[in-house]
Amino acid sequence: MSQNKNKTLKNELKDKHLNRNQTNSKHEQIAKILEYINESLLSFFILFILLHMNVIIKNLLYLKLYIILRAVNF
Repeated sequence: MSQNKNKTLKNELKDKHLNRNQTNSKHEQIAKILEYINESLLSFFILFILLHMNVIIKNLLYLKLYIILRAVNF
């Protein structure tokens, strides 16, 4: 009877250990996915800013040209 208890306890410990390992691997997979999403969002955000900076730079270029042309006309 004690051997059966020992076997069942060992089996339960193995099951708990396996469940812990499976849970840890699931957490690691979720963490990797979230990290990938985070990096993707950051890269899109930076790209969005750079595209708008390009528009702002063009507008500033037109403003500089306007100021230069106004200065030449006076």
